[in-house]
Amino acid sequence: MDSTLVIGAGLSGLYLARELSRRGLEVRLVETRERAGGISLIDPEAKGIVERLTSQLEVETGKTVVRAAGRLLILSSEGAEEVRGGIVATGFRSKSAAEMGIWGDRPAGVFHFRSALDLLLEGFKIGERVVAYGANRYSVLLAERLLESSREVYLLDPALPPQLEVPPEVKAMRAKVRYVKGRGRLSKLVLDVGELEADALVLSSFEPWNPFPELLPVGHAAIEVYEPRALMESAEIFVENLLCEGSYVELSVRGELAIFPTPLKSCARRFMVVMREGRAIVNGSPYEVRGHLTLPLPPGTSRVEVREA
Repeated sequence: MDSTLVIGAGLSGLYLARELSRRGLEVRLVETRERAGGISLIDPEAKGIVERLTSQLEVETGKTVVRAAGRLLILSSEGAEEVRGGIVATGFRSKSAAEMGIWGDRPAGVFHFRSALDLLLEGFKIGERVVAYGANRYSVLLAERLLESSREVYLLDPALPPQLEVPPEVKAMRAKVRYVKGRGRLSKLVLDVGELEADALVLSSFEPWNPFPELLPVGHAAIEVYEPRALMESAEIFVENLLCEGSYVELSVRGELAIFPTPLKSCARRFMVVMREGRAIVNGSPYEVRGHLTLPLPPGTSRVEVREA
C-alpha cells in the first residue's frame, strides 16, 4: 500500500498524520527543518501536544519538497526522490515588507517571523530594541520570548485587536510602519504616528501558504486560525472529508471569510467558517464568528452559501 505523504510537521501536520494513522493509513511525514513542531514550539498550549505526537510518529526531518520541471521532489542529503502527491501542512507565510507597505533602506535586522523564531530557539539574540509588526497570538508569544534577551520589545499593528492579551512588559502600539532607516543595521522606523528607534523588526503578519496548489492544504496552509484546538479540529474535519465518499457541495463565499475544507463533500459531518471577527450568514442563518466557527453539515446538503452580514 502506498503511503500518504504529509508535507510539514508542525502541529497540523503531526495531528493530521496521527488521525490518518488511526484510520489505518500508512503515512509518511517530512519536515524541512531538523526539528518538528513549527511555530507551535513557541506556544505553551501546543508544545506538550507537539512533543507527544513527535514521540508517537516517525518524522523525516531535513527533507524539503520542491517542484522542478513539473515534478514534485523530496530533496535531502540523501539525494532527490520523486513523489506523486501529498497533503500540504506547510503553515503560514509572513508577508514581505513590500506587501506590508514598508519602504526605505535595506538594512540588516529585518526578519521574517520564522527566521526570528529559528534564531531564538537556537539561543541567538536578534536585537536590543525589537519590534514585532503584526498583532496575533504568535507575535505575542514571540514578544514574550524576546523579553528574555532584548531590552525593549514593541508590538505594532495599525488595527491592534482590543481583545488580544499583551503582557504589560511589551509596549503595544496602534501604528503603521511606513519606512525603515539604517545604513548597515536597522536604526529607526518611521511610523504614521512618529518615529521609533529599533535595531530589529520582525514581520509578523501572516497569510495561509500552500506552495503546491495542486495538493490539498490543511491547518495554517489553508486557513487563518491561531488556537491550537482549532488547528487540531481542522485536521480532524479534513480527514473526515477526505476519507468519506460523496458528491461535492457547491460553495458560494462572499466577503473576508473562508470555508474549510474545500472541496467539501456532502458526506462530511461538519465544516468550518473562518473569519477574524464578525457576523456571517450561513445558508440564511446568522452566526457570530471569532476566528472560526464549526457547523454541522446536514445530510444531503448540496450547497453552502456564506457571506458577511
